[in-house]
Amino acid sequence: MAATPSSSAVRALSLEYKSLQEEPVEGFRVKLLNEDNLFEWEVAIFGPPDTLYQGGYFKLAVYLHRFVVEPPRALCEETEQPEGRLFAILPTLGRATIALLMIASSEGE
Repeated sequence: MAATPSSSAVRALSLEYKSLQEEPVEGFRVKLLNEDNLFEWEVAIFGPPDTLYQGGYFKLAVYLHRFVVEPPRALCEETEQPEGRLFAILPTLGRATIALLMIASSEGE
């Protein structure tokens, strides 16, 4: 049986999502998978220029159903990899990706 999300989780995710829409992080696009569900996001990561990832595109579905209690889970839905390069997408990538997103977004602060 799914737990009811706490009001603090809803408030925190609402503020974070609003912030990402108003001030997007370069190289990332974030939107809701379903406009009626704040706990399921689509995150697109674009490979930055002048790096090994240049030309890469990684699309993830991020599930935040147990937000605050457990880390988010992510599923890689689609990739376009730079020609001549191959990046392994592992089933456990979800948690590492979220950590990288958080690091990347905090570097600009």
